[in-house]
Amino acid sequence: MKHLFLFVLLCLLEGIYAQTATVQGLIFDENNNTVAFANVSSDSGGTVSNSNGFYRLSIPANTT
Repeated sequence: MKHLFLFVLLCLLEGIYAQTATVQGLIFDENNNTVAFANVSSDSGGTVSNSNGFYRLSIPANTT
Protein backbone atom coordinates (compact mmCIF):
# COMPACT_ATOMS: atom_id res chain seq x y z
CA MET A 1 0.00 0.00 0.00
CA LYS A 2 2.89 2.34 0.80
CA HIS A 3 4.36 1.82 -2.67
CA LEU A 4 1.02 2.50 -4.35
CA PHE A 5 0.66 5.80 -2.49
CA LEU A 6 4.18 6.84 -3.52
CA PHE A 7 3.52 5.91 -7.14
CA VAL A 8 0.28 7.93 -7.27
CA LEU A 9 1.98 10.91 -5.62
CA LEU A 10 4.83 10.87 -8.15
CA CYS A 11 2.36 10.66 -11.05
CA LEU A 12 0.45 13.66 -9.75
CA LEU A 13 3.61 15.70 -9.30
CA GLU A 14 4.80 14.87 -12.80
CA GLY A 15 1.45 16.03 -14.20
CA ILE A 16 1.84 19.40 -12.50
CA TYR A 17 5.24 20.07 -14.09
CA ALA A 18 4.62 18.50 -17.49
CA GLN A 19 1.48 20.25 -18.69
CA THR A 20 1.14 20.72 -22.42
CA ALA A 21 -1.63 21.52 -24.86
CA THR A 22 -2.02 19.63 -28.10
CA VAL A 23 -3.30 21.41 -31.21
CA GLN A 24 -4.19 19.22 -34.16
CA GLY A 25 -6.05 19.58 -37.41
CA LEU A 26 -6.05 19.54 -41.18
CA ILE A 27 -4.59 22.19 -43.47
CA PHE A 28 -6.61 23.17 -46.55
CA ASP A 29 -5.84 25.44 -49.48
CA GLU A 30 -8.26 27.91 -51.11
CA ASN A 31 -9.81 25.07 -53.17
CA ASN A 32 -10.47 22.93 -50.06
CA ASN A 33 -7.72 20.45 -50.95
CA THR A 34 -5.50 19.24 -48.12
CA VAL A 35 -1.96 20.61 -48.08
CA ALA A 36 0.76 17.99 -47.65
CA PHE A 37 4.04 18.74 -45.84
CA ALA A 38 3.13 22.28 -44.71
CA ASN A 39 5.07 23.85 -41.85
CA VAL A 40 3.14 24.63 -38.65
CA SER A 41 4.96 26.51 -35.91
CA SER A 42 4.64 28.32 -32.60
CA ASP A 43 7.10 30.18 -30.40
CA SER A 44 8.04 26.91 -28.70
CA GLY A 45 8.55 24.69 -31.75
CA GLY A 46 6.94 23.34 -34.84
CA THR A 47 5.88 20.38 -36.94
CA VAL A 48 5.05 19.45 -40.53
CA SER A 49 1.72 18.15 -41.81
CA ASN A 50 1.72 14.63 -43.21
CA SER A 51 0.80 13.58 -46.75
CA ASN A 52 -2.91 13.93 -45.86
CA GLY A 53 -2.54 17.47 -44.46
CA PHE A 54 -2.89 16.36 -40.82
CA TYR A 55 -0.70 17.95 -38.14
CA ARG A 56 -0.31 17.68 -34.36
CA LEU A 57 1.58 20.30 -32.36
CA SER A 58 2.35 20.10 -28.62
CA ILE A 59 2.69 23.44 -26.84
CA PRO A 60 4.11 23.69 -23.30
CA ALA A 61 2.04 25.45 -20.66
CA ASN A 62 2.63 29.15 -19.96
CA THR A 63 3.76 30.03 -23.49
CA THR A 64 2.20 32.37 -26.01
